[in-house]
Amino acid sequence: MSKQLRSGARPVFVDLGCGPLTAGLALADLHQEEFGSPLLTHYVGIDIAPAMLDKAREFSKSPVFAPESTFSFFTDWHHSLDLLSGDLVQLTNPVILSASYLFASNSLEVESLALFVAELQRRCPSAPIYFVFQNPNRDDRNVNYTNWKKLLSGIKLLERGATRVYYRTNPRSNWPPSSEEVYYELLTFQPSTFRS
Repeated sequence: MSKQLRSGARPVFVDLGCGPLTAGLALADLHQEEFGSPLLTHYVGIDIAPAMLDKAREFSKSPVFAPESTFSFFTDWHHSLDLLSGDLVQLTNPVILSASYLFASNSLEVESLALFVAELQRRCPSAPIYFVFQNPNRDDRNVNYTNWKKLLSGIKLLERGATRVYYRTNPRSNWPPSSEEVYYELLTFQPSTFRS
């Protein structure tokens, strides 16, 4: 991913289940640390909760994003396809699809997400598309992810692993931070189709 970002391309960052822009801020912060400059990106945040999208819009003003960055928000990933294939992806590469904790949701429509990815690939055949998956490292929380991968052909695994993350739910707490082991995968796609 660093190689793609270093190339000078303006990545399209599609944050699936974006919440309050958490993964977008993390990527921009990582870019700032690694390259010493704000991230220039086309950010597309998708979340079913309008309150989360309102908070994401607020956080999009953060100085870790270059002023020329663009931000678009949707409540359904299929509604973002025209923007992605029409204006954004044709102008820039790579496309980074981020699914951070998305697959832990019991309400996730796995087939709908697979159709979205297959359609994005169909509309943007020359764009390098990466899929970043992060979820708790527990089998019971990753059933949706396993089922989703079975619906797409042409998936290529680039990297996988597990890491422990630390976090605080209350910044004023004197208790030690909580932690959780997170499993991650970085995927790309050969020419892919949806398997019904």
